[in-house]
Amino acid sequence: NQRFAVLATTEFFNEIAQLRKMPFSQCANPGRGKNVMIKTGFRVVTAGLAVIGFGTILFLLLGFALDGGTSAFEPDATTFVTSPSGTVKAVLTTWTGGGAISPYCYDRLTVVPVGTPPDKESASDTAVFEAECATFALRDGIIENSPSVLWEGDKKLRVKFSISEAVIVPASVKLRKQDASGQIAVEFEPQP
Repeated sequence: NQRFAVLATTEFFNEIAQLRKMPFSQCANPGRGKNVMIKTGFRVVTAGLAVIGFGTILFLLLGFALDGGTSAFEPDATTFVTSPSGTVKAVLTTWTGGGAISPYCYDRLTVVPVGTPPDKESASDTAVFEAECATFALRDGIIENSPSVLWEGDKKLRVKFSISEAVIVPASVKLRKQDASGQIAVEFEPQP
């Protein structure tokens, strides 16, 4: 047994000595060379990227779930102006987000009856104005947000909106001359 152990140990060290003389690529898989090492390297990198991607998706889904699951679709700001009779209101809803890489800001103006539930106030089928967020040009040292909304009686709504930023970057603006019910006339006034 001792002689076998000595021979095994001697053979082991002889094998190590021979491996040291070989290039590294042949040590991992003698006889196959570089191709095996390259394939193995690609597999390791691919597996690593897959783990990172899976972790990122899991992190985003977990964050979305812990946040209530609806924050991406909820507006950031909602303001309203009630008609003189108090039966209808113009609701301006703003969505913002995207961070530093791809920021966005979007406004939608809807006209709805006063009793409309908050989750239906900003529905696109009741929209009379939709555009990216904008501001009016500087007037008397003040910059105001666009659009501005003013009721001119119970059946007429005046909407002033900015076109000053459209000169720099073309913008898409959606306008509707009547509300969804057909009862309220909407007049638009583009301003710098």
